Amino acid sequence: MFRVLTLPGSPRETALVYRNHGIQFHYLLYWNDVFASPGIIGTKVKLRFDPFDISPIYVYVHNHWVECITSSYYGQLHGHSEREIMLASAELREQNRESHVRTPIDAKRLADFLAKIEA
Repeated sequence: MFRVLTLPGSPRETALVYRNHGIQFHYLLYWNDVFASPGIIGTKVKLRFDPFDISPIYVYVHNHWVECITSSYYGQLHGHSEREIMLASAELREQNRESHVRTPIDAKRLADFLAKIEA
């Protein structure tokens, strides 16, 4: 609990819970089964994250903090910092601009791009 309270929050301080997707933060979707509870969809929740590992985030739901993880690319994104995600997404946006192709930035593209850089 202490660790979560010392983590930074998102710049907007809250995040909207989307139906069937959970929370979107830095182009990534995060999920926890508590989002399936009635009354959670469409609400704004407090959000905290570890800037040195972007794979889990923590949200305040039902008077306690719960951990949410990225949906299907947890293994590829685990251990990457917020700064790495921001730089990778900036590079992908630049590639979109140069090629005049509007391919959305999502977890798959970020994970593939980071894996390509590491290789």
